[in-house]
Amino acid sequence: MSRKISILLLCCLLGCFWVGCSRVSSADVKTILKAMAENGDQTSVLIQRDNTFTDVITESFSEEYYDFDELKQVIESEISAYNAAHQTAEGADDLIELASIERVEDNVVLALKYRQWEALQEYSADEAFANAQMTIQTVVNGMTLEEAYVDAEGKAVDKVELNSSAIQKGYRKITASGQAMTVYLENPVVCATDNVTIVDEYMVQIPEEACIVVVH
Repeated sequence: MSRKISILLLCCLLGCFWVGCSRVSSADVKTILKAMAENGDQTSVLIQRDNTFTDVITESFSEEYYDFDELKQVIESEISAYNAAHQTAEGADDLIELASIERVEDNVVLALKYRQWEALQEYSADEAFANAQMTIQTVVNGMTLEEAYVDAEGKAVDKVELNSSAIQKGYRKITASGQAMTVYLENPVVCATDNVTIVDEYMVQIPEEACIVVVH
């Protein structure tokens, strides 16, 4: 959970609440974000096909005097200030986007989309992400997937066939280390190193030690 957002919510007289446990079997982003909200007790991130990272936060919003519009304005103002302070060039894309915010029963659920992993680490100020490293590379000519990979059934993947398909189809290589977490994927997983648990096509659990996930 984002410490910075929690502070903003506290300023709006909010408390903290996490719920549930859920899996995903769809590439639909709304379905994935819902699952992330339900699995809020887990450290998790969504990697989308545009190579952005999305973090979902669920907070209690049960008191009658809480003002949803005021909360939204506070968050938007904070994000705008961060983007302005970190703009690298005129016309450059914002580093952070408020992807969605909605009230769900007695909770408010917001999704923050980051264009860089470092922006997620810095803005969220979440200790769970502090030591985590994550990079995404599209496999192109000259790159080789050297590690031993397994598919969702735990079977070894043929490296020659994998590398051929990776270049032809533009697979992406996600390299991670430093924090065990659940990673949701907008594009389905192809294979991973054997220390990764492939829960389903769109959800993997990565360990603290270095690992790689290959996705479409």
